[in-house]
Amino acid sequence: MDNSRWLSAGATFVLSLALVSGGFGIAPNYAQADPDKPAQPAVTEPETITPPVTEPDYSERGTTDSDATTRTDGEGMSNTPKEAEAVDEDLNEGEIFVALGDSTQALSPNKVRIKTENGCIHNDNNWPEEVAKVMQMPLTDLSCAGAKTGRYWKQPLQKLGYKTQLVVVSYGSNDFGTVDQLFKADARSGTQEITQGATREEVEEQLLRVLKDIRKRAPNATIITVGYLPLMKGGNCPNILKNVTLEEQQILERMREETDIALENASKLAGPNVYNVPLRDVVGHDLCHPDHTFIINRGPGVRFHYNNAGIRFIADKVIALYREILQEQSEEVVE
Repeated sequence: MDNSRWLSAGATFVLSLALVSGGFGIAPNYAQADPDKPAQPAVTEPETITPPVTEPDYSERGTTDSDATTRTDGEGMSNTPKEAEAVDEDLNEGEIFVALGDSTQALSPNKVRIKTENGCIHNDNNWPEEVAKVMQMPLTDLSCAGAKTGRYWKQPLQKLGYKTQLVVVSYGSNDFGTVDQLFKADARSGTQEITQGATREEVEEQLLRVLKDIRKRAPNATIITVGYLPLMKGGNCPNILKNVTLEEQQILERMREETDIALENASKLAGPNVYNVPLRDVVGHDLCHPDHTFIINRGPGVRFHYNNAGIRFIADKVIALYREILQEQSEEVVE
């Protein structure tokens, strides 16, 4: 066989071998580009397995894990573990410390005025703010000058909720119209007609409804009602309020006391966790004692409202009571 026939037969053999190899699916290895380097074994990525996420079972108590113990740096805020209570789904979260009241809460002699979200004007350093500073609690101040008890129902009540720890309440004085009547009596000489706006029973009933509603909206809160310091007490002071007669003074003194009593009585009937700071028996600090008075007559601030000494006095009373309550609650948890 000549050379040309041998070359033709060899080519036919190589072509057949290639076709057979391709038919059996034997593919050439294109991964090894460099013939001088050994082939690398194939790398298989490990299978990623994501464990199922199991939500904590809160069906026993209705709260999240973080709600079981509230811990903060504020003295007045709960830092004692206690058994978590079920949270009503209809409750708001609420703010920590809420103040609800009239000008005896909202005003101070400080010239700094703050407009709040409920449309009221406050003076800086009023007594709820003093309580908040000492107890290191964030304050939501909903007090409003001129507010009667019925004003409560127009407040942004979503600020009360299951996280609310302290609520202070001072309503009632404007229901009686005490300060307005004092301005009227002081404006003219002689005895003026004194008209009481509401009876004590009517004010008590309204206050009781308010306090029960606060308890419903903020079931974990301590509620402290704060009464009213005497404007005049135990005798006439002609050198201070020259136009106010003894008869007028006696009527106004009684009206102020009736407001304080109404708050105390409503607090007793409102249920657990409602406390009262009565102030009607404070003596020696009314308008008839200008050197030691807690009430503004002349000078900076709104007349017939609390001066800085009066604000500190009330704040100290509230702080002392609240600390006592916190101590009792802490001892109950330990037991």
